[in-house]
Amino acid sequence: MNTKFKIERRSTKGGDKYYLVYPVSTTKRRTKISRLIKTGDAPTPAEFDTAVIQHTEEFIARAADKYAELRTEELTFQYIPPFLGKEIEKARYLHAYSVSTIPEDKREDYEDLYDAKYIAGTAGLEDISAGSGKLTRNYRLVRTCRETAGKKVTPEFIREIHSLILMELPEETGVFREDGNAELRLQMILDEYYQKTDAGYSVFEQAVLFLYRFFIVHPFPTANGLVGREIFNFLLECGGYQRIIFPSEFAKLYTMALDFGDKKDYQRMVTLFASIFMRQNVRVF
Repeated sequence: MNTKFKIERRSTKGGDKYYLVYPVSTTKRRTKISRLIKTGDAPTPAEFDTAVIQHTEEFIARAADKYAELRTEELTFQYIPPFLGKEIEKARYLHAYSVSTIPEDKREDYEDLYDAKYIAGTAGLEDISAGSGKLTRNYRLVRTCRETAGKKVTPEFIREIHSLILMELPEETGVFREDGNAELRLQMILDEYYQKTDAGYSVFEQAVLFLYRFFIVHPFPTANGLVGREIFNFLLECGGYQRIIFPSEFAKLYTMALDFGDKKDYQRMVTLFASIFMRQNVRVF
């Protein structure tokens, strides 16, 4: 049972009123949502449990709306309108809540299933067989790398991801292209990403912009798509967002979004990524 629910008593002329309350907080603000469940005597433990079961779905939906409202007021969006930013933040909240409900003994199964869908999607965009045992095993190493990494991406981390994804495959791994000052340019776009997000700009929006700029840099001879999407999703994860799966039915939207980037139409580019993000099922069960 969700342990965040509490009972709050409010005294009135008509007697004590008891409200079921649920906290909602961001990094900057705290509030709560509530519902009257009883007047007079305090609810018994059984009545409290019944109220929680009865109203959990309603409260989580209301909490997601309130969280998204607060976050939208706190964040700066460079290209997309606040109403779309609010939907992204709502999806962020619902995903985080959904993951928090996974029993510990089922968490690894959930992560394996999620990774399988993710690998199949991102590999499909590059016309690589996701059924490759090597590729699947390599992405397991990538997951371990993500889980043990620091919170900030560096060019060295990007090289390591490239090496792990392509391990035992015929391509040269973990080596930047010799031309184009790839490492320096990567550091520049990483610096811009962190400067923006530290200043309160939307992580989601800035991660999309980073991905596009990563492709412009094109730091490796091969597998830039696989690596770029992995770093993009790592940035999302660090910001508390769900990783984006790229199934085949979203391939056209994905390509179209990057084409808008080539036309400097970043609003449409970010909007299409947001569409892909919100079409995913944020609920675990």
